[in-house]
Amino acid sequence: MLQMKFIAGSGGDLSAAYEKATAIASEAVAGLRTVAAFSAEGQVENNYEETLRSDTGAMQKTAVAAGLGQGFSLFTVFFLYYCGFAGGAYLMKHEGYTFVDVLQV
Repeated sequence: MLQMKFIAGSGGDLSAAYEKATAIASEAVAGLRTVAAFSAEGQVENNYEETLRSDTGAMQKTAVAAGLGQGFSLFTVFFLYYCGFAGGAYLMKHEGYTFVDVLQV
């Protein structure tokens, strides 16, 4: 549950950058004749690219943090599975428990 909230929250910066870039593109399309008249295609393209690249460093850090957090939580879950199976195997081999005894809680 906590992972889902963290991952959902990390996409907020990206959507804001996309909204700004979409606004720039839609203004350029709406004023296509004006942009072409002033030969400002390159400037509009540069503004669009800068808007998308503005927060890539922060987004990359957030993505790395989210990936590490999810990796650690999955490691914890699978390690606990391993401990359960290893403990059950130990009980069966050294303590004389049967499979049914190990499965009973």
